[in-house]
Amino acid sequence: MFVHNTSDATRVASFDPGGYPDLVQARERLPKLAKLWDAVRHHFWTEAIPAHRRSHPSDTRK
Repeated sequence: MFVHNTSDATRVASFDPGGYPDLVQARERLPKLAKLWDAVRHHFWTEAIPAHRRSHPSDTRK
């Protein structure tokens, strides 16, 4: 698996098949890509948790 810079197509990371790291391992191996790993985490949780479960309506009971 390769991670490329979309602005100029340079490779910024690569991972061997069968040895793909989880997000924590990717952060440890390539901390300079912290913004990328944050975006991946955000995208994952946005897809994993439906919108109606993410919103927390305010408690109107008094």
